[in-house]
Amino acid sequence: MKTYEWTYDYDDVVLWQLRLSFLHHAIPSVEWFVSATSHMRGNRHAFRAFARQFFSSTFATFQYTYVSKGKEHTRTYYARSGEEPPRLDVRGPTPAPFSSYVQTQPAEVHAMLLPSDRSAITWTALDDGRGSDARRNDAELKAVRSIERDIINRRVPLGGEVTAFVSQPMCLSCDMAVRMFALQYDIDVHVNVLSSDSAWASQRFMRKRVAFFTSALASSTTSGPGPGPGPPTPPPAGGVSAYCAAPRSY
Repeated sequence: MKTYEWTYDYDDVVLWQLRLSFLHHAIPSVEWFVSATSHMRGNRHAFRAFARQFFSSTFATFQYTYVSKGKEHTRTYYARSGEEPPRLDVRGPTPAPFSSYVQTQPAEVHAMLLPSDRSAITWTALDDGRGSDARRNDAELKAVRSIERDIINRRVPLGGEVTAFVSQPMCLSCDMAVRMFALQYDIDVHVNVLSSDSAWASQRFMRKRVAFFTSALASSTTSGPGPGPGPPTPPPAGGVSAYCAAPRSY
């Protein structure tokens, strides 16, 4: 496995792939939220809390490229760290399953762990003050386990290679999971990661996320009596751990 760290990305080599993963998760999430809160009046506060999850999530795009019948194919796996589905934290009628809002193309996969999975590729407990299973929801783990599932189910053949794009440097747990995947299936893996949260590329990606949810807040929520709060705000630069942070409130 080879890892490349990006502090700047003027040509959007990495940022473009990360935006695709972000939009893959954010668009259906907003639609799901709107459906779940259609009975509420003044849901702007709930939306702000919901949006914060996407400011601290790690986003990843893993591309598995392989040759079949003499032609090259690429299957793309979009992953987000954190709970699946995202935390809703609103009361009322049970909305439709989140999965019914997720849209994919034939060569795209919503990366996730499944209860039926049986795999030696797993998370590792780290001495960081968090629970022993805190890393089970990391984006990189979801991505490689989803590729593994497709290999086992013969959806894709062995012998391919992976090019990955990740919005934060990988923690030890994710690094070990990706390396285990590469070794177990003899796959070359190239990982492109954005550097620290205060770096140019990371800040640009954060601004894109904020802009999306600011627009969504204006168009998809209703305000109660009196003026509502402003748009959701991200944490200050450097205010989030730069290693596979799981969603949390600020």
